[in-house]
Amino acid sequence: MDTDALTAGVLRELRAPRPYPALSLTMPTHRTAPDNAQDPVRLRNLVAEAGHRLDADPRVSRETAAAIRAELDRAVDEVDPRRALDSLVVLATADEHQVWQLPRTAPERVVLSDSYLTRNLVAAKAQARPYWALTVAADHATLWNGTDGGIEVRETGGFPLTAPKEPPNPQREERIGDTPSTFTDEDTRNFFRTVDEKLRALLAADPRPLYVMGLPPALSLLDDVGECARSAVGRVAKGAPADLPPADVLDELRPALEEGARQATADVERRLD
Repeated sequence: MDTDALTAGVLRELRAPRPYPALSLTMPTHRTAPDNAQDPVRLRNLVAEAGHRLDADPRVSRETAAAIRAELDRAVDEVDPRRALDSLVVLATADEHQVWQLPRTAPERVVLSDSYLTRNLVAAKAQARPYWALTVAADHATLWNGTDGGIEVRETGGFPLTAPKEPPNPQREERIGDTPSTFTDEDTRNFFRTVDEKLRALLAADPRPLYVMGLPPALSLLDDVGECARSAVGRVAKGAPADLPPADVLDELRPALEEGARQATADVERRLD
């Protein structure tokens, strides 16, 4: 797993007390050759050290030590050197294991405790400065996962959303004299309410700075029918077609992202003062 998977809920679960011992193994890794050739050797050595620590701990039964070693072996088999970043974190108990690859270095260590070591995961998440971006139009809403490394479409929390297609209604047109404005049409308003509802649930599960992009009437309607867009760190008043490529989304968002970073820095400085 990577830092994108570290939501508030996942972090709470990782920090929950566990039967002793919950084993946390961390080590630095390398992204490219030739340095990455040493990573598998260091990992095997660290797993061996963990085994010795388990055997030497009087609080750990022989059966529990054997079960944790088996989970560690499974974790090692799952490590994909092609996805190596700057550190590796392996978490294991007698009945589970997790493998995290992080874009932030971590020291080489083995920790036995009654909960997992999470400081390296949290630090890597903070360093990545993740954010959500929402591109919205009258008939679609796309969620983007952004970090310092770039931006990509994220299919989660019900996104992307597409408004249902309604057939033409001649009787309605006769009553009102013309087709209604897109952003005053009740179907569009209902669609935007759904967008806000899904976005609110997403931000509750994984709070991040939010940026929104769309035509001014779209952003205005999103403000009118919901709550989430009003708290956005930045907004870009520009058309957002459903097939907008990631590079173009990032280019349009860049000024807002830079301003958001300046505001975050100023906020930290104020708190330090």
